Amino acid sequence: HQAGSRITAWVDRNFHTLEEKRQEFIIIDGEVNEKMLYVGIQPRRYYVKHAHTTTQLEDKKYYKMEDVSKMVCEGSNFILMRYLAITRYVGQFELTTLYINGDICRNLYKCSGVEKGIVNDQKLDLCKIQRTIIEQCGIVHYSTTILTLHGQIVKQEWASCNYILQVNPLAYIHNEKPIGNEHLLLQHVWEKDMQLMSKFLDCKTEYTMDIKTYLADHPELKSMMADYIQQTIFMKPEDILDFTIAHFKRFCQCNDD
Repeated sequence: HQAGSRITAWVDRNFHTLEEKRQEFIIIDGEVNEKMLYVGIQPRRYYVKHAHTTTQLEDKKYYKMEDVSKMVCEGSNFILMRYLAITRYVGQFELTTLYINGDICRNLYKCSGVEKGIVNDQKLDLCKIQRTIIEQCGIVHYSTTILTLHGQIVKQEWASCNYILQVNPLAYIHNEKPIGNEHLLLQHVWEKDMQLMSKFLDCKTEYTMDIKTYLADHPELKSMMADYIQQTIFMKPEDILDFTIAHFKRFCQCNDD
């Protein structure tokens, strides 16, 4: 089975959701079962639309602002958890959230503070946040999220769920503050991977041989480049681009007419 989720959200500095689109899907025997939730802010209310591909269900709801004054949707939830980790918050509190079907749920957080742990063979200071979501019908969902003290999520799992969110095992995680938006710092780890290093050297050798073979088969290219460099150094043009275009236009077949 394949499964996944996608969240696109616009959130203000107070964790209020301005707009959010959330998708959850699972593929079983080639058949896609997808649920979608859209949340948008309107004057004095929230507009919520839920869709389900299997049942062809599309449900629309409106919530007054006073009914969702303590609501954090999933996008703002991730930002909130990062804030809790960065500030090293310890304690518990309750808000509300929207379930994937658009219903308002109780949303409880419990932060246990800084703990020692190991991620990708690195010893780190980590923050664990336990979250409990209680649907209106009484069904309870539990999740545990592990973050670094700089707010980077390293793992998230839901109770009774076979799928987890986990940082790439090749990523270099450390206690220092990340520099900018680092995607995957392969430069820190790839040389330790013998298979990857061997493939890199093979590709580098093959690329070098291709260049040498091409130059050997086309000696005129070497002469052209040598002539161009010599002319450039001799003429010292201020506009290199125009000079280069004019120089190589001499070799264009259209100039023969």
